[in-house]
Amino acid sequence: MMTRWRLAVIGGGLAVLALFALLYVLVPATYMAILTGWGIVPYRFPFLDTHAILSALQCAGRGIDPYRYNPCDVLSRAFVYSPAMLEASVLPVTPAWNAPVGILFALLYFIAVASLPPPRGAGGWAVMALALFSTMSVFALERGNVDLLMFALVVLAGHLARRGAIVRGLGYAVIVVAALLKYYPIVALIVALRERPRRMLSIAFWTGAILVLFVIHYRERLTEALALVPVGSYYTDFFGAKNLPFGLAGLLLPIAAWPGGRLVLTILPWLVLAALLWGVGVIAITGLGSRAVVAKLPEPERLFLLMGAALIVGCFLAGQNIGYRGIDFLLLLPGLMALARLPKDGRRFFVTVALIIFLMWGELFDEMFLHLQLADSSLAPAAKFAGLTFWLLRELVWWRVIGTLAGLLLCFVVETPLAQFPWPRRAARRRVAR
Repeated sequence: MMTRWRLAVIGGGLAVLALFALLYVLVPATYMAILTGWGIVPYRFPFLDTHAILSALQCAGRGIDPYRYNPCDVLSRAFVYSPAMLEASVLPVTPAWNAPVGILFALLYFIAVASLPPPRGAGGWAVMALALFSTMSVFALERGNVDLLMFALVVLAGHLARRGAIVRGLGYAVIVVAALLKYYPIVALIVALRERPRRMLSIAFWTGAILVLFVIHYRERLTEALALVPVGSYYTDFFGAKNLPFGLAGLLLPIAAWPGGRLVLTILPWLVLAALLWGVGVIAITGLGSRAVVAKLPEPERLFLLMGAALIVGCFLAGQNIGYRGIDFLLLLPGLMALARLPKDGRRFFVTVALIIFLMWGELFDEMFLHLQLADSSLAPAAKFAGLTFWLLRELVWWRVIGTLAGLLLCFVVETPLAQFPWPRRAARRRVAR
């Protein structure tokens, strides 16, 4: 089963990549049309985000600060990633590196997906195929985004975290390295909670020390980098907790002209956000009833479910994220499908899997409504209304999925050695002894 899965993912992925390469070279119009129909807005050449990093390295190697100005980039985009990446500017980077590095990112991504627990049955294969070739995943591949590399590093850390103590430590180190490059993978260190309290606290101490030294060393450039973190419209492919509450306020902007309208629009998003967070909390606490079945999952499925849930929930709550970061859903789908096969609570997890697939293909529908508006002006009002209705549905689905994933994280946390450690009883014994 595992061999077939690996061959299917790596072979199928590389075959599709080769097909698109041929289309790009021989019939670029068809290449553009297919990707546009997939819900992606392709640039005139592939791996645009790979180019963003390589161009910044090229300019940095010439003594130009790419955080301020990056003339080496085809769009003159400022560098927005961690300053640690710029240490690679000592390499003789040229524009010719773009395609090889982009293909390398894609290959690492396919290898990482192939190493995940294999799906079971036709349904499992269908779900993973839909996720792997979803708009989110293909968008990441078309852009050659560095999130492909982050995904591969997290998967590597997950495999190492299943081994002995020394190898597990290497796995945690891989997560820290990924975090120094792209920040958000740090939440995957939640797997360290499986360790005994003393070892877990040691891991937390050394991780904290490394992060403090990182901030001190790069403090000026980090300020520049964080100021450039991309944000966008609440109605596009960005996902995050702010979209629904502040997007609703944007739709109600005309009431700003009413008496007290501005005050309402100032308060409303925060009230909606508080209500949504309350709903997530309720769903998460309700999900604690599944902790016994979650604890019985095979270790690979449980571990990647935990890491994927932490990445998605952490990114969603931290800020806006471009859609391709949703490739981290692939980490948790094997575990969710295993839960969906259980007689108890299986239906709830099956629904969650279906909702995740819907989210991963969501931008396809967004682009469809947009092109419908542009193609036929007479249909523009109806298409706009349908697009806004879909946006509202998608945002509500995001919150529903986040609630379920938060519940799975809670199931894990309450079963960890740290949570089970008898802190109060030990303190009471000490008081009695005195």
